[in-house]
Amino acid sequence: MKLENSLKNCKKNTHTEDIIKNANLSYREEEVLQLLVDNKTNKEIAEALFISVNTVKYHVKNIYDKLNIKSRREAQNIAISL
Repeated sequence: MKLENSLKNCKKNTHTEDIIKNANLSYREEEVLQLLVDNKTNKEIAEALFISVNTVKYHVKNIYDKLNIKSRREAQNIAISL
């Protein structure tokens, strides 16, 4: 998956990696996170993954809860620091 490839190709930040691993994100949540990091809107994510916008919102909420964050910017900062 794209997020895993990013992990391999970037300078490692073990603290951030631990946060992601300990969050126990589902495969779908990882996909949504990658698209969030790519600055996609909920509608664009829904279209890319063939799911409803409400389902995207549900996954985003779960990602926020699992990573203990409150915004897309925080999600991007975590992913960028990997």
